[in-house]
Amino acid sequence: MSVTLKIKLAEPRATESCRKTHKIMATENTFKAEDLDRQFLQCTLCLDRLTKPKVLPCQHTFCEGCLELWVDRNEGLTCPVCRKDYPLPANGVVGLPDNFFINNIIDFISLKKECEENSTACHGCERTASNYCTVCLEFLCSDCGSAHRRLRLTRNHRVQSMDEYRSSQAMPAARIRILSPDHCPDHPEYEIQFYCQTCERVICRKCCATLHPLPVHRQLSIESAAESRRSYMTSMIDKAQSKAQKASETLYGLRKIKENLDVSREKHINKIRQRKEFLTGVIERHEEKMMDEYNDFFNERSSEIEEEISKFVEIVDEIDSINSVTESLLEGGKEVALMTQSLQSTVKLQRVLQTDVETQITDEPSIGFVAGEDDLNESEIFGKIEKNETKIYRTVFNSEAPPPQVVAVGENVQFTLQMDDLVERNEINAQPIPVSAKLCSPTGEVGIARVSNKDNGNYDVTFRPISEGRHRLILSVLGRQLSESPYYIDVSSSTTHRLKFGDGDGGDSGCLREPWGVCMFGEKHVLIADTGNNAIRIFDIDGRYKTHLCFPSLEKNLEPTDIVTTGDGVIYVSDAGNCQVIVCDIEGHLLGRFGKNVLKKPCGLALSLSGNVCVVDHELHTVKVFTARGQHIHDIGYNGNGRGQFRGPLSATVNTKDELIVSDRENHRLQVFNKDGHFLKELILSQDGEALKYPSGICTDKDDNLYVCNDWNNRILKFTSDGNFICRIDNEVDRLKYPNGVCISKDGSKLIVVDYGNDCAKLFDL
Repeated sequence: MSVTLKIKLAEPRATESCRKTHKIMATENTFKAEDLDRQFLQCTLCLDRLTKPKVLPCQHTFCEGCLELWVDRNEGLTCPVCRKDYPLPANGVVGLPDNFFINNIIDFISLKKECEENSTACHGCERTASNYCTVCLEFLCSDCGSAHRRLRLTRNHRVQSMDEYRSSQAMPAARIRILSPDHCPDHPEYEIQFYCQTCERVICRKCCATLHPLPVHRQLSIESAAESRRSYMTSMIDKAQSKAQKASETLYGLRKIKENLDVSREKHINKIRQRKEFLTGVIERHEEKMMDEYNDFFNERSSEIEEEISKFVEIVDEIDSINSVTESLLEGGKEVALMTQSLQSTVKLQRVLQTDVETQITDEPSIGFVAGEDDLNESEIFGKIEKNETKIYRTVFNSEAPPPQVVAVGENVQFTLQMDDLVERNEINAQPIPVSAKLCSPTGEVGIARVSNKDNGNYDVTFRPISEGRHRLILSVLGRQLSESPYYIDVSSSTTHRLKFGDGDGGDSGCLREPWGVCMFGEKHVLIADTGNNAIRIFDIDGRYKTHLCFPSLEKNLEPTDIVTTGDGVIYVSDAGNCQVIVCDIEGHLLGRFGKNVLKKPCGLALSLSGNVCVVDHELHTVKVFTARGQHIHDIGYNGNGRGQFRGPLSATVNTKDELIVSDRENHRLQVFNKDGHFLKELILSQDGEALKYPSGICTDKDDNLYVCNDWNNRILKFTSDGNFICRIDNEVDRLKYPNGVCISKDGSKLIVVDYGNDCAKLFDL
């Protein structure tokens, strides 16, 4: 599921300094010999001049002998400079491509040295040369040199004397441009005349007939290939220059941001310090106030207690004194003294007994300090940091195609954020901008959606809900939530099969046994290759059995593996048992057969938009293309794991662009070819990081989405035409077992899956 959203951005201004930075400077048309020797001709391993230079895919060049020692020491081919690993050719370092550019520079320098040491023959008459034409790159004698200057075509050429040539230390760029290998490295006796697109190698005429034969290999003349490559590389350079311009503009903006950030830092650091000084003063004043209040209260209470203490000291002293005198009188005094003094002592004792010894201070005096709340809003008191980001771009969100409102559990949903120039309102290739997305479930769980930059100003956002209910999708750009966000998405339970048919106990009730391929005939009939029963079973779209087709006149029993039909009712059946393709009609009339001497184990079938029949041969590891009448046209691919090669291919389909898509089973991938059989791309499929293994049946819908049978883990998976995972069609309760064939109903609402391991077919609503 894919939709598009647009975000509009203000375009950064390109400054004069930025434009000057990206001016293309004129280059000199000569190279100094010592510069060539220093920059190109030195091996970084032996630090000597290159001998038999071999170039790696990373364009680093080394001596053949040095590279062989390096490979032996490291037990593999790793570039000594950039440390990238590469596969070693079957014949070792010798099989690596020669660096012809370096070889020819060495030849040029050697030629010049030879000219300096020996006399050189004239190119035209073999006499001793006395001149050199820097345009034709030829040595000329005095007569030929005079003629060269007189001819209309060459009179503007620069002709040097031999002394000038020998003293010159520069190599003309023209010489560099025309340096190229003349002879084939595999067949030195033949000149290079062709280019093999399949192997990406320059080849000779003998290579065309032996090592790179048609139609397995695609060949071009070396001139056509070079012209195409030159055009492609020129366009790449233009794009790279455009990319550099935009990168420079972004760099300028970033430097301005950094400059403003530095200025802002100094300003706000000073504000933080000022705030600290202010708050320090406030705290010190508050401390002084609290100390004064505490000391006042303390002194007041302390004075009261001191007065009470003094009062009770007097009472205790008085009582002790009276008691002491009275005790002495009672113990040692005479009766006369006792009676004389007792009256006075009695009065004093009575007064003491009447003294109040209870204090008015009955509780502990409490003087404390209660601190403020610990959870105070510090940002309101002390201040806070505001992250107001300085941005080059101003964003305005414009929703032209919002995300879908209803999806299924487990479905991969993808939509695009498209960046537009706010002023010119054209798409731009913007530098990466922070874009984030998160999906919130009804229970409050937050999942991070995946955001990928497409390097063209667009960002793909992909998410997959794992529970039912209303979800919220929140989108943010440059850390700011978009005004149209959140989006609300209702997630329903995932699809399960609606109908199962073809199962039973046998007999003539339409019971399937080891079914393989499936296709639609018209809008209401389903044809299934019933391999185990040696027949073609016909059902209606509701799973009701109608009839079957079989062909008893064949040399061996029919072993159908796949079926395709044309719009006018012609049926093609791949017959693996008889190594052929059968042509028939819905009534079972045999209309023809082909491929008997060409095919070995035909499996998958596909019809191109032009009517050609593409037959996947599992054992020959190729796709053989026939006309509708059965004439063999050419093959696509051969055994291997490279681009355009197969290992055990099983099925094929054709999309709306007339591109052939093949399930390359043993290589765990799909491969896509154009209508002429030229390789376009490979699709390495995966579901949530789990790589798809052993793909079998495949088909496409009207939007070129891919439906792939994965019999490794018994699933039917849906992908975009570029191989991005969309959703799983089946569910665990469907209990598929080795699904092999798949097709879509004519109206695109149903998917029919052949369940090989369960001897039945299952229908899913899309």
